[in-house]
Amino acid sequence: MYKSLLKKSVCILYFLLLIVVSQLTFFYKVPIGKIVKIEENEYVQKLEIRILNTKDKGTKIQLDNKYTFERVDSIKYRKGNQVILSVGKDGNIEDAILRGPRRDGYVLILLGILLFLLIALAGKKGVLSILSLSINTGIFLGCLKFFENSDTIYIATIALIFVFTVVTLLLVNGLNRQSLAGIVSTILTVSITLLIFQFARTVGTKIDYAALDYLTGDMDYESLFFASIGIAGLGAIMDVAVSIAATLNELIEKDRNISYQSLFQSGRAVGMILWER
Repeated sequence: MYKSLLKKSVCILYFLLLIVVSQLTFFYKVPIGKIVKIEENEYVQKLEIRILNTKDKGTKIQLDNKYTFERVDSIKYRKGNQVILSVGKDGNIEDAILRGPRRDGYVLILLGILLFLLIALAGKKGVLSILSLSINTGIFLGCLKFFENSDTIYIATIALIFVFTVVTLLLVNGLNRQSLAGIVSTILTVSITLLIFQFARTVGTKIDYAALDYLTGDMDYESLFFASIGIAGLGAIMDVAVSIAATLNELIEKDRNISYQSLFQSGRAVGMILWER
């Protein structure tokens, strides 16, 4: 009875939060507008936008939007879309610039689905995974300032990889042999991967950073690419390491006298299966 009431209360609170986030705009410091009319001509849209917040609430402005057929780095807007605007220091809304669509409502929907599936399918471990995700996200946001300086990117990346690995595995699996094996193997594998990457970058041809053309200002592309390789690869490496560690731990529990050679061959077989997938 109590659990059922709690679940219903959580669902109601979630949907209320979804309505508040997707509809209300008073918590935005920048202008938010709603597209009320569109005139289109050969990949050029003339948008009529009604301001939803700030001192210019209710004002209608006209802005142009250009997009390409592929829409890789451009957006085709539809009537009813909410958009984020920016204004200059003078605050004149007529000179506003279209920054992009407002997506926080969609993000909240996807987040709610993720949390629901984690709790429904994994139970207690799902709750611990959510807690781990929240802690890691907070740590990452707190460390973003270190990525502004190329001198601290490498240190910040290594520190984040270590903290993410330890926090995630200890929270989800607890302090035991399996978690320790997963932590050690994950950190060693990521370290070896980054060393190979650094060696290849040093002796190989120059890397084309065209995929990072969205970065602005005087950014250190090489350091940021190093960080992206390390943090992005951590998830896949941790998944494989935990799978192998769990398998080997189960073999040890069933046969305390199993040889190291058999464990090595079993771990290698699991790794090959995961690799083929």
